[in-house]
Amino acid sequence: IYHRRKVHSNKKHVQTIQQKYDEMGQTLAGECRRAFAELQTGMCDLANDLDVSGAPQHPYRVYIHKMFFPHVQHGEMHPVFASMSVGGSRKSRVEESLSSFYDLLLRDKFLIAFIETLEKQPDFKMKDRCNVASFLMIALHENMDYMTKVLMKLLTEMIRKLQPKGQPQFLLRRCDTIAEKMLSNWLALCLYQYSNNRFGQPLYLLYHAIKQQVYKGPVDQKTGEARYCLSEDKLLREQVEATEIVVMASIGDGQQISIKLLDCDTISQAKEKILDAIYINQPDSTRPCGEEFELEAVAVRHGQPPYRMPMADEDNSNEIHENGWYKLNTIGHYKITDNTSLKLHRIYNRNSDTFSISSTYQHNRPSRHQFHHARYNNVSNQVTLSSSNKENRYQTSSSPNQVRQKSFHLIKMNDTSSSNEPVLPEAYLMCLLLTKGTLQQYTQDLFESLFTLPRHLNTFPPAIKYLFDFLNSQASQMQFTDPSVVKSWKNNTLPLRYYINIVRNPQFLFDIDKTPIVDSCLSVIAQAFSDACSIADTKGKDSPSNPLLYAREIPRYRDKVAEFYKGIQNLPTISDKQMMKEMKFLSETLKEELDKSSALLQLYQYAQRNIKGFEDNLRNANLVHLFDVFVNRVVAGLQEDSVC
Repeated sequence: IYHRRKVHSNKKHVQTIQQKYDEMGQTLAGECRRAFAELQTGMCDLANDLDVSGAPQHPYRVYIHKMFFPHVQHGEMHPVFASMSVGGSRKSRVEESLSSFYDLLLRDKFLIAFIETLEKQPDFKMKDRCNVASFLMIALHENMDYMTKVLMKLLTEMIRKLQPKGQPQFLLRRCDTIAEKMLSNWLALCLYQYSNNRFGQPLYLLYHAIKQQVYKGPVDQKTGEARYCLSEDKLLREQVEATEIVVMASIGDGQQISIKLLDCDTISQAKEKILDAIYINQPDSTRPCGEEFELEAVAVRHGQPPYRMPMADEDNSNEIHENGWYKLNTIGHYKITDNTSLKLHRIYNRNSDTFSISSTYQHNRPSRHQFHHARYNNVSNQVTLSSSNKENRYQTSSSPNQVRQKSFHLIKMNDTSSSNEPVLPEAYLMCLLLTKGTLQQYTQDLFESLFTLPRHLNTFPPAIKYLFDFLNSQASQMQFTDPSVVKSWKNNTLPLRYYINIVRNPQFLFDIDKTPIVDSCLSVIAQAFSDACSIADTKGKDSPSNPLLYAREIPRYRDKVAEFYKGIQNLPTISDKQMMKEMKFLSETLKEELDKSSALLQLYQYAQRNIKGFEDNLRNANLVHLFDVFVNRVVAGLQEDSVC
């Protein structure tokens, strides 16, 4: 009897497991079918929806600021870009002292000794290296020919210190020295115009295509996870039903435009989508943000005042769940349907000079249930609104006794009390392939623009040819016969220090807003481009999904990179004289964009803090006379009072 019961129990357990496997298989099959269907229509829909007529490029000065000081918060400027203010009686003496310091920096032995002194200090951190390199480029921007010579000397010294039996291919891979950051800044200055003319438009198209594709599906406002993305870390691994709704939106009583929303969009997400459509291709710094507006739905009744229903992420109608959870309001929560009129109204409070929720139109506000029953009359084309007692059955799920503690949008973060059966999360990895396939043409166009020579070779930056020839020459002089060494050096300069940086951060080149989910997608593409320039192939079947996503394209991309390098090598040689002429022309351009005074003052402060080590270094180099000039003409004029 015991044996029979055991057998029966085991059979029942096996049947339960088999049933769960079947359910997961059906889920996976359903996700595959849905992904396949969306892939077939996604590319066509994206091409139809994408409307990009011009990229809002940053001015040269703003671009330089973002490239040189990427960690400065959005909307702020580094103090070195501000004009230096000096007390009236001291202005001439300060200017004279800074001029003397500038003259000293124009002596390469003094400048190199200055750099070596700082790098020897134990408290000289990575941030300091990056700042000093940027300050030097700004302070000496009027002499880019001189800066180019100094940079090449510093790189030559770094290469001569390499050991042939070590790992010379790792040269320039990081920013461990001031010279390496100077190289990044030098490339940024030299390639601004080429970037805008050559690959600016493909990069902007890719950015917009990613943004369009991501927000075609559900995006969790709280977690930042999305159904359509390229990063596994940001993938929404939940089955979220999303229905597309086409509404007519405007700012105030302005012109209405047709906009696609999802019923699962929060009100904040809806406001951003409306503003994106209204202010498309306009600089992000000049357009308003969603927090400045209140969104309301408007229903027009024939012969009567319109009904207006303000909507917000949080109000007294939020759905309250167990354990203190409450759900952010969505478009579907307010029963918004196709052709509904939505209006954005500014919520500026003039009395307090702050933004606050408007109380306008209170006497005309219907309930969500009433608004749901507003319909277009087929005869008069007017909106009518039913408010019968029989239909007015909506009740909010909140009450004074219910406590709100944790908000969520689509999924609850770290909620261990959920009773839902987990659906096979790996099934949603198909969405990565779907998004990749939809964006592939834009990704391919950007890669081609980056790693192919332009049709008119005279538009190709001479700085790249000059730098690559310099690296070839140094490898030959140091007898690095392995071709992978010099190829690694090239990979670590142009692609790594500039191309990959710009692809990952298009906001350096354009006045745009890069959301975290868009940033994650750009990072995956940038990593794929970086892998295409890499010599080692470390990707296997057990690698994470992000690197594997473009594994099929990497071999073809590598062939393109090799062909690109070969094409550069076959270009006519750029002589030192030609390069210095180009750099003098660049200096003339930079004179209108930058001011050297504040940068000189920043550099002086570094020298003054390390003056003892600076003196020892100059004495060891038999340059004590230059130190005397520094003390008598620079320190004496700047140390008495503070300079702002």
